[in-house]
Amino acid sequence: MIPESLAVRPTSGLKKFLQFLLRFFFVQKGAEGYRTFHGVFLPSFLSIVGVILYLRLGFIIGEVGIFVTASIICLATLITLITAFSISATSTNMKVENGGAYYIISRSFGKVIGSAVGLPLYCAQAVGIAFYTMGLAEAIQYLAPTIDLNVLEFSVLGCLGVISMLSTTMVLRAQFLIFLIVIASLISFYLGMDTSQIPAPTLSEIPRMGYWAAFALFFPAVTGLESGISMSGELKNPRKSLPLGTISAVFCALGIYLSAAYLLWSKVPRSVLVEDSMIMVTLAWSFPLIIMGLFGAILSSALSAIIAAPRTLQAIAMDGVVPRLVGREFGKSQEPRIASAITMVIAATCLYLGDLNFIAPILTMFFLICYGMLNLAAGLESLMNNPSWRPTIAIPASISLIGASLCIMTMLLIDASYTMMAGFAVIALYFVVQRRETRELDDIRQGVMIYFMRKVIYRLADATVSPRSWRPHVLAFSKTLTPQPALLDFTSQVTGGKGFLTLAHCYQGEQDVASVGKMKAMIKQTLKNQNIESLVEVIKEPDMASGFRNMVETYGLNPLRPNTVVLKIEEETLDETWIAEIAKATYDSRKNMVLLVEPENSNPPLCKHIDIWWDDELRESNDLMIIMALMYGKSSKKRRIQINLNSIVKDEISRKNRQEHLQSLLAKNRLDIRKNVYVSDKTSEGALITEFSDESGMVFMPIRPQAEDETAETYLSYLKAVLQKTGRKKMAGLFLATEDIEFDAIIRSMK
Repeated sequence: MIPESLAVRPTSGLKKFLQFLLRFFFVQKGAEGYRTFHGVFLPSFLSIVGVILYLRLGFIIGEVGIFVTASIICLATLITLITAFSISATSTNMKVENGGAYYIISRSFGKVIGSAVGLPLYCAQAVGIAFYTMGLAEAIQYLAPTIDLNVLEFSVLGCLGVISMLSTTMVLRAQFLIFLIVIASLISFYLGMDTSQIPAPTLSEIPRMGYWAAFALFFPAVTGLESGISMSGELKNPRKSLPLGTISAVFCALGIYLSAAYLLWSKVPRSVLVEDSMIMVTLAWSFPLIIMGLFGAILSSALSAIIAAPRTLQAIAMDGVVPRLVGREFGKSQEPRIASAITMVIAATCLYLGDLNFIAPILTMFFLICYGMLNLAAGLESLMNNPSWRPTIAIPASISLIGASLCIMTMLLIDASYTMMAGFAVIALYFVVQRRETRELDDIRQGVMIYFMRKVIYRLADATVSPRSWRPHVLAFSKTLTPQPALLDFTSQVTGGKGFLTLAHCYQGEQDVASVGKMKAMIKQTLKNQNIESLVEVIKEPDMASGFRNMVETYGLNPLRPNTVVLKIEEETLDETWIAEIAKATYDSRKNMVLLVEPENSNPPLCKHIDIWWDDELRESNDLMIIMALMYGKSSKKRRIQINLNSIVKDEISRKNRQEHLQSLLAKNRLDIRKNVYVSDKTSEGALITEFSDESGMVFMPIRPQAEDETAETYLSYLKAVLQKTGRKKMAGLFLATEDIEFDAIIRSMK
């Protein structure tokens, strides 16, 4: 007699096995979502094993031969496989929500770039619906040749649209049945191969298609993983299902395509392969099975595209890139019906305009862009090695970056003009989306910039600054939260597009973090309103002098420490010793200094002339003034400014020698500067400067550093005396060059 325990175990085991089969073969979307087989593998596999396999594989083989076809299949699969690995890495590092590929790209590169790629991706998916619809209509016409093809196409599209809007679950349940039919049809094909049914060839010569034209025609066959990715928001476990489902679907499809290609090549003449798009039907063991598989595979591909495209558009709408109404869901199954309707309109338009061979290359371009971005995202994340990058399925950065390079290279080789058109479309969309006031997402761009900046800074740290590569890195001090216009005008023009600008403000008293943040935001808003690029620093110190002095001595990151300090002062403040303290700290730090002194009611932006006054005893400061004047005049707002280089000598002989010297200096260094040499004694120097600079907008004067035994009061008196020479009717700049570099060499290297 059998023990009761042994009798129960088989029954219990059989029950569990049956429950497993029910869960595996029948779609049950619970509260947690779909599983791997139904949610990812089925839509991916059935999109790959579709219209190209049944209707175009034989044509491609006939055009280019078996070996070229095999290389096309392998290259296309390689790109798709690398992309699948990249998706696997990304999806196991983040929660991939609704939108699939768009979601991954937008969360990796930001919403602006994501939308610029996501919108073309959506269009490609919508066009793909037309592509599969045309294939299905072509198959139906094979059985009913009297029915007009256009009527068939629009009828099929209408039926597909109704099915997709009813329920995603219904579509996925239908896909499993289609999957069984497709497998049966493939078995019928492999068991058949009745060569007696092959029609006699009628082509005397076989037209030869180019390699990349054939590749463009074939590539949409392996883009099926898009269908699985787009279901990411409805999966139970995306991190597990996406990699497992996509990679297994790619490998299964690769085996089917290579084996089918070999059988077609070995059994059918090339001319027949070119002529007869339904050759697989002719060769099959069972006509009903192969026809059902043909219809089923193409129908499933179309349904997968109809599921994927609206969800991509819905995700884009949820990010606010297109009106959110587009992504609204309806019914118990929460279907994005507005997005589906828009998708149907686009597909119908493509049906009206194109055919299979015309649409396939367009699909290829946009899918290659998308795949390239997916690979680039995974490659950069792995390369950056950010702490947040911890995928459970890790692949080397080189693999993903090779995949991205293959996508770009393949696009160019297929058709450079199509590549340029697709690229321009993405760039145009980027600028359109960028102008919209949408909230940006956290992405890897900052990590990429830090990664390369780190390498550059380490390289620059060991390099000696050469005159040819010298740039003004300016540290400008603003005594108020609203920077003075003269300070912003001068510093932004001499650094714009050339060097770095840091605007610093010092405050006293107790301020919390939020208040300091508001101060920074206020200054940044002022800069943004005037389109000025600058770093902003707000520091707390007991007094302004010590705050600015400490920044002069310590601020900056080698080799990007400021080399020039700019301070906007008023004439009456030249009695305040803190100016001398900052000047002394600047000199001791081997930084250049510019003191800007602005008269009342001046308007710096209207400056049309700059007068530089040469001093034989301050040659380095003379050269610094010339450099700054040239950079100020080269800015976009100041291109028509006239620069005058003025010099005062004691007699006519000196005047002649000075003119020759300045003429040689200006001509040798290609400087568009007007020279003037005046004769005067020291007592009349101030009056002469006032007279001849009366029409100028700015006057540049060189100054000496403070002597070791000189008091602050004495040095300030010296600065005031220099300033008085300008007449105080225009903006004055007092320049002190102390940086350890040959400024005359900088002038010689400027272009």
